[in-house]
Amino acid sequence: MSGFAAHGEYQIVGIGRVLAVKVSGSWNAEGAERYRKELEHSLISMAEQPFGHIIDVRKWELATPEAMAILKRPQPEIARRNKIFKAQIIQKASLPSLISLNTIDREVKDIFTVSRFSELKDDLLWKIPDADISALEQFFA
Repeated sequence: MSGFAAHGEYQIVGIGRVLAVKVSGSWNAEGAERYRKELEHSLISMAEQPFGHIIDVRKWELATPEAMAILKRPQPEIARRNKIFKAQIIQKASLPSLISLNTIDREVKDIFTVSRFSELKDDLLWKIPDADISALEQFFA
């Protein structure tokens, strides 16, 4: 790393058997590395049992090429083992944002399917056994 200040904001919260994540802003390598370390720690702690992973990218802007390389690194095997789904909540994204998201999708296509939704809704939540729907709706509001 070059020692620049980290750019890119995120929140990572475990809500029952769901790892709920919100990302926002523009990202550099330092911000991506900080996020990646916390995300991997959270994924490993959830991986003892089947779990879901929902990420809200509605306020994510873009990332530098160095940040994208960090974000595309494979997740630890233990974190992938019990993941039952991953979903992204997106707005009608700009073309650069969709290109970035699709690049990440290609990296994980053999592990699990990434679904996209414009909001947290019932057809997403049915995948989560015993989901605390009100807590998830509040987090993603």
